[in-house]
Amino acid sequence: MGQHPYVTRFLKGAPNKRPPKPRYSHTWNADVMIKYMISLGKNSTLSLKAISMKLVTLFALTCPERISALASLDLRRFSVLPEGVFFQTHRP
Repeated sequence: MGQHPYVTRFLKGAPNKRPPKPRYSHTWNADVMIKYMISLGKNSTLSLKAISMKLVTLFALTCPERISALASLDLRRFSVLPEGVFFQTHRP
C-alpha cells in the first residue's frame, strides 16, 4: 500500500497542506538595543549599574548559547588579551 502511486503522491504533498510553524512566534530587532547603547555615551560616564546592564546585554547579544552561559561566568577567572577580554565559564 505504501508503494501505490496515489498514496506516495498524497504523502509527498501532505506537508504542503499544513507547513510546520516557525520555532518562535516573533523576534526582535537587535539594532534598536544597539542604537540605545550607543546613545548612552562613553563608558567612563556611565554609572556602575548602567555599565553592568550594558555588559550583560552585550554578552546576551553575542553569546550563541543560552542565558545559562551568562550565569556560569566566573568573574574571578578572566584574561585580558590584546583582542579583548576572555571569560572562562565555571562548570561544577
